[in-house]
Amino acid sequence: LGDAFAARGYLRGHDDWNWDGALADLVKAVTLDPGDAPNQLRYGYLLATLGRLPEARVALGKSTEQDPRFTPAWWWLGRVKAAQTDYDGARLALDRALAIDPEFQSASFYLGIISLLEHDPATARGVFAKLRNPFGLALAEHDLGQAAQSQQAVGQLNSQHSQHGAYNLTSPFTCMCNGDRSFQSPARAFVQRSSRLCIVTEVLL
Repeated sequence: LGDAFAARGYLRGHDDWNWDGALADLVKAVTLDPGDAPNQLRYGYLLATLGRLPEARVALGKSTEQDPRFTPAWWWLGRVKAAQTDYDGARLALDRALAIDPEFQSASFYLGIISLLEHDPATARGVFAKLRNPFGLALAEHDLGQAAQSQQAVGQLNSQHSQHGAYNLTSPFTCMCNGDRSFQSPARAFVQRSSRLCIVTEVLL
């Protein structure tokens, strides 16, 4: 069953960081069942994690073609396109995700990230404020030169106890806001096995 290989491959990559095993499983999955949209999504996710963005874009494109209403595939396709600096294409993909599910906040958040990458922090701040997202607000306020507000948002991040908390304080963007203190977080993020450490989808300009 392609789905069984895909599930094991996802767990090997996401939880165990066994990249060779994950890749072998996911290649097997899409070979056995090339028309399955979730399997193509998992394969594309792994390829993005490994930094193989052109291949990830192809796999995620296949996922959206196989199931045009599969919201996570559109979101990941948008992230990969953004990492390739195809911001127009990324916005189209993320807008499609929101057209399918207007409450899909991850897509809204990443539209804010794209605004930052396009040097439009004012628009980004509006997005993050609406989402009440302190991570995004820390980035936007920093780019707007609002050091106090940026530090306040970083303080909110410090008080959060989510699985991604250490990653958020590790982000190069947040390091800009929080100085050397943020560099204490990579080890904690590694110990937590934060999946976000593995995702190569943000481009710093």
